[in-house]
Amino acid sequence: GMLSLFPSRLRRQLENQSQAQQQRTQEILRQLALINLSFQKHQVDFMLLKGLPLAERCWGGLEYRFIWDLDLLVRARDLPLAVTLLEKMGFSQTSRILGTTWVSRKVTHALSFRLKNHYLDLHWTFRRSPGIKILESRLWENRRSCLLDGNLCQIPSDSMQLLLLVLGMADDVFRGHLIQRSLWDIRLLLQHMEPLDWQEFLTQRESEGLKPLVINILALVIH
Repeated sequence: GMLSLFPSRLRRQLENQSQAQQQRTQEILRQLALINLSFQKHQVDFMLLKGLPLAERCWGGLEYRFIWDLDLLVRARDLPLAVTLLEKMGFSQTSRILGTTWVSRKVTHALSFRLKNHYLDLHWTFRRSPGIKILESRLWENRRSCLLDGNLCQIPSDSMQLLLLVLGMADDVFRGHLIQRSLWDIRLLLQHMEPLDWQEFLTQRESEGLKPLVINILALVIH
C-alpha cells in the first residue's frame, strides 16, 4: 500500500499513531456505552454529534478519523439532569462559568467535562450568539439512528449535521486556526448525505440569521 512509500522511521510513527488512535476510540466507545445506559435509565434523550458517526459513515470506519472526545446534545430542559448524571459517573466540569450558571447557559451553547483522559462536550444548542436563533425543535427534527460498535444512538438529520459542521468550521476560521479535518468532514458529508432541498435549507438558515455565514463557509469548502 501507500504506507510502503514512506521511510521506515515515518512508517513506524504513523503506525504508532494509528494504534494509539484506535485504542482511544475504543475507550471512547466504552464511555459512550456507559453514558447511554445511564441516560436511558433516567429518560434523558441525547444525540451524538460529529466525530464517531461521521467516521463510521463518511470516513470508511471508526479507525480512519481522529477522534478526541464525545459531543452530546440534550434538550435544554434535560440539561441539569444530564449534568448530574455525568457528575455521578465521575466527570467534572471544566468550563468557565460566566457570572451565574443561569447567565452562562444563556450565552454559551455547551459545557465541557473531563474524566481522567476522557473529554466530553455537552450541548443544548448548536450556537449562542447575538442575531442567531436556532429553534431547539428544529435540531431534533428527522433525527436518525446510528449503530456504533453495539451502541444504538440518535444523530442529527443530514441538514442539521451539515449546519453543525459549518458552524464549527466558521469558529475555526474566526480564530485563524483552520483544521483540515473540519474541511474534509463537510466535503465527505456532502458526498454521502441524502439529496438535500437546498432552497429549504437556506430559507431556514436565513430565518436563523445564518445564511451569509453558511454560504461563505460552503463556498470555501467547495472551492
